[in-house]
Order: sequence, then structure tokens, then C-alpha cells
Amino acid sequence: MKTIKNMTFLFVAGILVLYLGSCATAGRYQDKNQEVFAQMEFSNFQAASLSLDAMSFFQKDRNKLLYFMEKGKLEHMLGNFARSNSFFEQAYILLDDGIKNSVGTSIVSNLTNPMMEKYKGEDFEKVLIHYYKALNFYQLGKADTALIEAKRINIKLNELNDKYPDNKNKYQYDAFAQILQGVIYESLSQTNDAFIAYRNAEKIYDDNGGIYMGVATPLQLKKDLLRTSKVLGFTQEHKDYLKKYPNTPVETIKNSAIVFWENGLGPKKSQMTLSANGALGTFVGTYSDDDTQIILPIPAGLNIGINAVAFPEYIKGTPAFQKASLQIDGKEQYLEVSQDLTAIAKQCLKDRAFREALKTAARFASKKAVSFGLKKLAGHLGGGLAEDLVGLGTDAVGAATEKADTRNWQSLPATISYTRVALPEKGEKKIPMTKYGSQTVVDTIILKASDRMQIVSLFDINNSAMGGSNIVQGNAVAGTATVSGNTITAGNNTAALVEAALKAPNQPLPSNKAAKSILAKMSGDNSQIAKQEAPSTTYGTGGIGLSFGLGVLEEDGIGSVGDYGMPTFQLDYTGLKNHLNGKFAHGPSISLDYYYSSDDLFEDSFAVLDFTVGYGIRKYFSSKQDRLSGFYLTAIPTIGINFLEVDESSATYEFLKLKNSFDVSLKTGLGYDFGVGNAKKDRIGIAVMFGIGFLNRNMSEFKEDMPIKSAFMGTRLTYEFGN
Repeated sequence: MKTIKNMTFLFVAGILVLYLGSCATAGRYQDKNQEVFAQMEFSNFQAASLSLDAMSFFQKDRNKLLYFMEKGKLEHMLGNFARSNSFFEQAYILLDDGIKNSVGTSIVSNLTNPMMEKYKGEDFEKVLIHYYKALNFYQLGKADTALIEAKRINIKLNELNDKYPDNKNKYQYDAFAQILQGVIYESLSQTNDAFIAYRNAEKIYDDNGGIYMGVATPLQLKKDLLRTSKVLGFTQEHKDYLKKYPNTPVETIKNSAIVFWENGLGPKKSQMTLSANGALGTFVGTYSDDDTQIILPIPAGLNIGINAVAFPEYIKGTPAFQKASLQIDGKEQYLEVSQDLTAIAKQCLKDRAFREALKTAARFASKKAVSFGLKKLAGHLGGGLAEDLVGLGTDAVGAATEKADTRNWQSLPATISYTRVALPEKGEKKIPMTKYGSQTVVDTIILKASDRMQIVSLFDINNSAMGGSNIVQGNAVAGTATVSGNTITAGNNTAALVEAALKAPNQPLPSNKAAKSILAKMSGDNSQIAKQEAPSTTYGTGGIGLSFGLGVLEEDGIGSVGDYGMPTFQLDYTGLKNHLNGKFAHGPSISLDYYYSSDDLFEDSFAVLDFTVGYGIRKYFSSKQDRLSGFYLTAIPTIGINFLEVDESSATYEFLKLKNSFDVSLKTGLGYDFGVGNAKKDRIGIAVMFGIGFLNRNMSEFKEDMPIKSAFMGTRLTYEFGN
């Protein structure tokens, strides 16, 4: 009996360990999205966008914010500015409403890793949504709305920082956002407001010793301060800036264009290990790309009982080029870095680390507590060997699931640079742009005469092809559409093809799927687009299960099933929400559990019928197209109450009363489901099930007190209807 006891419990413990391990989200975010970013790095933005839609990772509810941000950026790079803003607006609404995790999700996160929680975004990511919305609105001819979005950047930073009572962000202001406001103000001929914005930007640099978030005061900002103060007749301010910046030329540009250049891909999150220093009461870790240290305090009074924890770190972004310049009247005019996203990302993460030290430590304390509890339970039911083995298993699971949250908005650039150039007085002007890196690349941008200031937005993901507006690469126009006779040429930009076709007489519209989606967007059919972009990855099932096998009511519980188990059954109904992406299902269940005790154990045989409610979870090993089937592990914690106890040896079937009517139990098993029906979302299944009752229920008050526990071992047959 002892052997059966140990083997049975170890089987149950093994299922628990395997299940917990299966919940862990292993690997880094950048490893999960390789397909998307491989396409992006080769400037295949349409293919990258389609891959983003197809990846199960991005369709999960916990990654919804990431999907909206990445999708919005890809559509921006495709030149689909209205479409891009629709995704950024969804991200903004999601953040504005507040991204909250359920109690259950928080518990799972504490027992596994933080990637099980909904991604809430880093603070700098939240404000960059407004930067891209501003650029999009400007390109759509809505400069006033673009200005509102630019103003929201610093407003959002203030709101975020006000929420933190301690360890506030050092990234409290954004000088680049002030520069962007100034640029848009000038495009609206509001020079006075532009000057104020430029002055605010310069003050941020001055207050930080001339360098803010890794960026020195740009030369172009100094030029703009001198130029606008002179135009406005602010004599004293102009003299002050001349004295402050004596070697800065005073520009006299009448109509100009601001050229923004996004260089490379931004920082990526990875994982670092923080080792506990008991003597100092701190966690200490080292950044892998610059060998600088991060030190976090271990919250006082919290004994986490561990040696190390995992925490995210940012790896420096990779610029496509070292620098770039425009050829203006035979001279090189360099674009200056105005935003270093690696510096900002690292600082934001470091500030957040101090605020979340308690949460990080508590996560590991939870794992240790669960490990300790399972070990003691194993020792009680299966002896010392079971306790040791389960201890090793839970420690292994804890180590395997100890991972940092490495999700981040990865399509952001490494740096953003800018400069100002004069527009031609009439016609158009081609300006060579030279980019220096492992190889030197020369592209050409086209500027057209205008009585208002223009914004040109360019980007280089790698050193093979530039994207954005106003670009000529060789003889091909990229990112813009032109009409010549009846021929439309437009790089790889479907939105531009559609727009040009609508303007061209007798020109047939593109008929590909992407073009149809854009046309639907233009006609306001947003619901249809949403259906195309976000196919359902979940579906519901509900059905009955019948379990039959051996059950027992006895002091040793599960250990007595092999020797004293009697034929018994369980009848249940379970409703499940099935997740194709994660290959798991979960949902509530109700059950009638019948236990029959042999008269070999007691003077008389008797039976108990329990009514239980629980919440079941299944982890499938595979999924087939639009359904879950095949092998799975399951765990169903339940709470039950008996409503019928009968002394079956009595001629009158005497009703008994247990001293403890309640029970807490765990049902676990290994099963296999077959898909049936037209859509094959109906399932027929078979599983081997084990059930353990944890509470001592005691015999009737009319008999000698005797501790008893329920246990079950048998086969479960199910039929579930899909919808």
C-alpha cells in the first residue's frame, strides 16, 4: 500500500509540476518576433505587418498594447498615416482606460513570471505614441491636430510622474517634444509660440548641464532661437542668445523644411541577473552592454530566501549609420541627434526598478512559499522520498519560470536626428543625403516650393534602403506615389497606390487584399477591417463528463484506493474558453461526486454524495488549425459540500451526518481529445483522472470518531460542444 501511495502521489505531483512549468512564458520577446523584424530590417514593411497579424503572440490579450504600438509604427512606415493613427488611438485608449490585471492573473504571474501579466508599456513608450500621431496628422494635412498631439507628450510625462510618490522618473520632460511643438507652430505661422517652445526646450538642456538624456543641445535649436528672436524683434533675448552661443550663425531662411531622420532600430529588452547581497540588503546586477551596475534594495522584513532574481535590461539599439548629412550649396549640413531612445529607455527602466523592488522580491517569496507547501504536502502523503523529489521538482520549476519581462516596443528607432533646410523659391530641388557607416550610401530627397514650412520624415532601418516621404533612391520613388499618363509607380506602398488611383482618371483600383482593406478604411468600414486584422483566436466549449473507477473514504485517502477502493462515479459539466494561441483552455465546472466505502475498513459500508464547484485548466500539447485537440494535462481545484450520506448496510438506509460537510479537493489527469462534427470544434475525450480530498471530514457523531479523506482514481469520458 505504501508503494501505491508514493507512486500515486508522485504522479499527481508530477502533473502539478509539469502544469506549472507549462504556464511559464519562456524566451525573450525579441526571439519570439524574429519573423516580423527580419522582414522589417529588409524594409519589407507590408510583409512584416502581415506577419504581425498572423503571430499568435500578438493576438493574446496580455500583448494587445504591444500589437497596437508595433502595428501603428509599421503602418506609419508604409505611409498609411490615417491607418497608423487608428492603431495608435487604440493604444492610447487602452492606456487611458488603465490596463488592469485580474487577481488570478497576478497570482499566476507571481508563481511563474511577469510576462503572464498584461503589458502596460514603459513610460517613454506611452509618450512616443503621441509623437507618431503628431507626424501622421501633419502628413495628413492636419497641423492643428498634430500640435495637440505634440503638446500631449510633456503633459503625459507630468501625469505619469505625478502617480509616483517616491523614486520619480528622471525623464520628467522631453526637450525633443518642445522642438517638435516649435516646428509645428512655425508651420502654422505662429512664430511667437514657436519661440516659446524652442526656449522651453533649451531650458531643459540648460537645467541638466547642457546634456539631457544623452543628447547635447542641438546646434539647430540654437539657430532657431537666434532666428525667431530676431524675427519677433525680441532684441534683448536675441542679444542674450548671441552672447551665449557666439559661434552660431543667424539664419535668414524664409520658407524651410525640417528633416527628421530616424536611424536604425531602438533598444531591445533582455534579461539580467540580480544577485542578493545579504550583508548589504541589496540586489546587485551589471548591464551587459556597458558594465555599469544597478543596485536595488531588498525590502525590509521580507525574507525571500533566494540567491538571485531576474530583471529586464535594455541592450543598446543599433543605428543603421553613424551619421548623415545633406549637401546644401556645396557644403555638408549634418543632421544632429535630438532623441537618444537607448538613454531614455535605460533611465526609465532604472527608475521603475526602484519602484518595483518590493513587487520583484515578493514574486520570488511566493514561489518559495508554494514550493515549501508542496514539499510538506508530499511528505505528509508520500513520506520523505516524495518530499525530496517534489522539493527538487518545484525548485526546478521555480528556476525555470524565473524570467524577466522582456517585452518592449521594438520597432522604435535608435535615434532621431533633425536639421532645417531652405525650400526652393519655385519648382523643386533635389538634395543629396549622404549617410556614413560600414558603407557610405547616398540618397536624394526632393523639396518642393511652398509658402509654408514643411516636415520631411525619413527613416533607415538598415543600410540598404531608406523609407519615408520625399525620397528618390536611384530611379525609383519610395514611399510616395506619382501619376504619369496611366501608369502608377509607388515603391511598395499600397496606400499610395490607392490614393493615386483615386486621383487618376480611368485608372483601375488595385485589387489586392491590402488595397481593399484601405478602401474599406476610407469608406469608414472600420468594423470589417477589425475583423480582417484580428481573427478570433478563442472559442467556447461546454459539455458533460462521466468518470468511473475506484473511490474511497479512509484515513489514508489516495493511499488506500489500491487496496480498499470501491466502484464509484463522478458526473460533471464544464464550460471552457479555448485559446488557440496559448494552447490552453480554462473555465468553471460543477460536479456530483459519489464515494463508496468498503465494510472492510469500517463496521458498516456507507456512501457519500458531494456537490462541488471548481475551475478547470487544461494545457494542450498541440492545436490543429482552428481547434484544440490531442493530448492535454488538466488540473481542477474544487470546493464541495456533501448533501447525502447513507449507511448502506442498514435496512432502512440510515442517513448519517459527517462532522465536516465541506471538502477541498484537486482533480488532475492526462487526457486525449478527438475533434468531431463539421467544424470539428466538438470534442470526444478520454482521460486518466486522480482526485485527492484535503480536508479531514470525520465519521458521523453517532459512531466512533474516525478521520476520513476522499480519494478517486479512474477514467473520464467527455463530450463537449464547440461554438
